[in-house]
Parts: sequence; C-alpha cells; structure tokens
Amino acid sequence: ELTEYEPTKPTRLKHQQIILELCDYRQCDDTARQTLLVKAQQAAKVCSKPIYIFRELLRHLDAERLVPPGYSSLQDVVSQAIITEQERLVLKVKQQLSQTDTAVLNQLIENAPGLYEITQLKREPRSFSLSEIKREISRCEQIQGLYKLTKTLLPALEISTESIKYYASLVNYYSVFRLKQLSQGVAHVY
Repeated sequence: ELTEYEPTKPTRLKHQQIILELCDYRQCDDTARQTLLVKAQQAAKVCSKPIYIFRELLRHLDAERLVPPGYSSLQDVVSQAIITEQERLVLKVKQQLSQTDTAVLNQLIENAPGLYEITQLKREPRSFSLSEIKREISRCEQIQGLYKLTKTLLPALEISTESIKYYASLVNYYSVFRLKQLSQGVAHVY
C-alpha cells in the first residue's frame, strides 16, 4: 500500500528541484530575499498599505520566476519595509519642522476645552446653516498655518498621493488617546 510509503527528505528535495527546473523556476535564496526587501522598500514609498507592498512582492516573484518564501517571511519583509519607510519619514519630518511647527502640530492633540483640535478638523459641518458656515470659516483661518506647512513639508517627504491618503486615514482610524501614545515623530507624520 502506497499510503505507508513516505519519501525521505532528500528524495522530496530532489523531486522539488526537478519540478522547479522543468517549470523554469528557482528557489528564493538569500540574494533574492535581499532584492525582495529592496523591492518592498520601493513599494512602501509608493504606497505604505501592507496589502499593496505584499502584492508588489508577489508580482516581482512571479516576474522573476521565484518560488515565494513562506508567508511569515513575506510578512517580515513587508513589516521591515514599512518600518524603514516610517523611520525615513520621521527623520525627514524632524529635519523639516521648526520648533514653532512642532508646537502647532502638538497643539492638535493636546487637551483643550471642548473637543481636541484634531477632532474638530475631522468633523464635517452638520448643515449649511449660517452658524456652521461661520464655524468652518473660523476653522479654516485657524489651520491656515498648517496648510502652508504641509505645502512645503509634503514635497520634502517624497511620498505619493496614495501614501498621503493612507497616513491621513490613520489619523481618522486612531483615537486622540492612541495618537498621543505614538512617538511624537510618527504622530507628526500622520
């Protein structure tokens, strides 16, 4: 009975190698893994969404006819790329921001009477009433300095529109309490 027969590890590896050669594929060795990490870091600059980076890695593996490493290995590569990109952005933000700029950004998540400033920015006007329109105009005047800051800061970060949207979505995703828990540099990037 064949179910009792289990091939040895060397036999399995030999058969795998024969199949790979027949299909013109190769194993993902250390050199290919390093290239994979570089590709992931490039993808993270385009869009920092983990799923985007993962899909770009799969496209690269397919184009190079490489057998994908294990899922956890790919997760590690994606995580490392995201961390590297985040560190790059934090460093750029620290280089670009003056003390005044830093204070303005910190003020968005500091305790204030009523709502946090960042919460007020997230809120949509309730209606088109005169009082709501006046409140929106007032809010616009308050954040005029932030707008000017972002017009100079965003080009310096060298990130895509998709990444800008992604980081902005994280501000909506995290509560003010959680934003305060993040390192100041990461919170400033978001």
